[in-house]
Amino acid sequence: MSEMIAPGTLIPWNDERLRKPPKEWDFSTPPEQAQHLAQILLATSEHLHGAGLSANQIGIDARVFAVTLSISKDDVHEYVAFNPTIEEESEDKILMEEGCLSRPGLWLKVSRPRMIRVKYFNVAGEEIRAELDGFHSRVFQHEYDHMLGIDFTQRVSKMKLEMGLKKIAKKKKK
Repeated sequence: MSEMIAPGTLIPWNDERLRKPPKEWDFSTPPEQAQHLAQILLATSEHLHGAGLSANQIGIDARVFAVTLSISKDDVHEYVAFNPTIEEESEDKILMEEGCLSRPGLWLKVSRPRMIRVKYFNVAGEEIRAELDGFHSRVFQHEYDHMLGIDFTQRVSKMKLEMGLKKIAKKKKK
């Protein structure tokens, strides 16, 4: 596993490691490493109150991300996706406000497919296939973008991004 920073901390949003696709996870590494990475991702996502977190956001060059969906206070659905792929996406798109733990306070309306079919491997290396829609689909797609070296700000127009950044600057002045 590549060098990482302390759990609960993210690398800066403009770090080059976020601009390049991470390496495939090698399941020939000891299973404890996959389990350890999964625990760090889930704990960090929870600590930062995120719906998802990619390994490259904490400085690990691995095609892995965690999803943490809080359905209610007592119902939290979480998993870690190793070597994820999106196999199919609906033509039907939905525009929704989206943020990123790497860019605190920045919220932008991003259009994404409503439904996707995905494949990934769980921490034990077992293949998982699923059809996701709604918010779950959006979180998966957002984290998957990190696997491509794409930041959610690249999914909006330059004007929308500038407006969002001005909004943050205005809040900071108050």
